[in-house]
Amino acid sequence: MEVCVAGGVVGSQAPRPTSKGRGFPSVLPGHVHPRRPHANRNRSEGWKMECSLPVVPVPVEASVRLVHGWFRDVLRNTCAHEWNRRNTTSPGLRSASQAEAQGAMDLRVVQMEPKHYVQMERLQKICYPTLGEWELMNRDHFQRHHETFPEGQHVAVDLRTGDVVGMSSGLFVHFDLDRPQHTFQDITDQLTFAGHDPLGEYYYGADISVHPEYRRKGLGSKLYNARKNVAVQCNKRGVIAGGLLPGYVRCKGQMDVRTYVDKVIQGELADPTLTFQLCNGFQVRGLLSQYLADSASDNWATLLYWENPGYEPSKAGRTKTAAHPAG
Repeated sequence: MEVCVAGGVVGSQAPRPTSKGRGFPSVLPGHVHPRRPHANRNRSEGWKMECSLPVVPVPVEASVRLVHGWFRDVLRNTCAHEWNRRNTTSPGLRSASQAEAQGAMDLRVVQMEPKHYVQMERLQKICYPTLGEWELMNRDHFQRHHETFPEGQHVAVDLRTGDVVGMSSGLFVHFDLDRPQHTFQDITDQLTFAGHDPLGEYYYGADISVHPEYRRKGLGSKLYNARKNVAVQCNKRGVIAGGLLPGYVRCKGQMDVRTYVDKVIQGELADPTLTFQLCNGFQVRGLLSQYLADSASDNWATLLYWENPGYEPSKAGRTKTAAHPAG
């Protein structure tokens, strides 16, 4: 996709002497240097030997025209080179950047609909290869979620293909941050969300996932923002979630899980999930043992919390329908 454009047009057909590093000829052919006649003679002879042309005196007007033509050629070649540089390599880079931007624009977060159930079930298996099979949600679970709390369920859709490439699910619950220990099966009522309470003080994020081929495109942040928007619109204290630790599998033999989490928080280590959650404003409020069956993290999870800065205690308990997510 690169386009090669020829350089500038050469204006003077006469052979040119070598320059002395200043960008213009130090002595023109046949021109007598007023202060260095000896050096000029050597240069003139050298010019004659190199070009096999007789040394002919050049009138002042001709010298001026020659210098003018030389500068014109240098300017043309310089401009042509710069034009080539900008318009042969840059378009390719711009095309790639535009394609990436266009791809991001074709990804949208919307509320879950029944037509998404089958693809969401498939996405669970792709995104969670280390989970126990009984920990994965299926189309029946998604139907229950949609019937119970449709405003809290979101999917990321590739508008070009219609494929579901990301998802987020959750429910409203009462939660005691001073007694946080729980399991994924308990908080979700065996994945059914039967315990959803419209008056619950917190939005509990049960699941959030993005297809591996669609990561690093901003979808994770959009899904988290959709959760936060539900909490803000419905005046909840914040968002709570149990976060997996997929990177811990690389450090199991070197440190315990608490040390690993501390190092991730301090920035000494990076975890694919926890680091991203911290960047999205979540805080680690503790560790959950035996949270769910996950061979990568030895069944551990972090207790994550995002506090709603706009929470109004005086309006707590009033139900309000969450707005549809934008983007």
